[in-house]
Amino acid sequence: MSFSNEVREELKSRNDSGGYLREAFIKWGTIADPRKEYDLEFTPPGKEDADKLMARLKAKNFLPKLTLRKGKLVIYLKDNGNILDFLTTIGATKSMFKLLDIKIEKEARGDANRRTNCDNANMNRLAYAAASQLANINIIDSVRGLNSLPLSLRSVAKLRQENPEASLSELCRLSEKKLSRSGLNHRLQKINAIAEEITKQK
Repeated sequence: MSFSNEVREELKSRNDSGGYLREAFIKWGTIADPRKEYDLEFTPPGKEDADKLMARLKAKNFLPKLTLRKGKLVIYLKDNGNILDFLTTIGATKSMFKLLDIKIEKEARGDANRRTNCDNANMNRLAYAAASQLANINIIDSVRGLNSLPLSLRSVAKLRQENPEASLSELCRLSEKKLSRSGLNHRLQKINAIAEEITKQK
């Protein structure tokens, strides 16, 4: 059963005559599947009914929009908060809570996806940085040899070669002198600068 029909069945099961907006939804209203989009629409049969419905919605502090679609007037609410308030107003509390649950679930899934995307982006940056460092170390090694580097840089270069996928934090823990992240990064930057200088001289 569609979400629209669930709302309509809930309203009919109450057996109360109450409210113009309730009756307007039963006769003309539809709600899109909230798992896909937030959209409540009315298709009143003529301009007089559309004007009356617009006025009643605005009187209840909703924010309806009016458009013409395939020759028919369509009044719609897009904002999720507006739709939740509308369901409460017409007495469809069960449907309102279902929509609220879906909204919370979607937001939680969206937060999880954003965290995953952020984690993936960070991993990609780390992988790129490590690959760049290894490439520069190999340039120095092939042209001058790592023994040409000062001991402080040589030990870091060998540490990176031995741990090509390690993060800076992991390299710090593995370093003999337990370097800080800033100290390790500073030495890697020096190695990069030496490799760039060699590349320019080629």
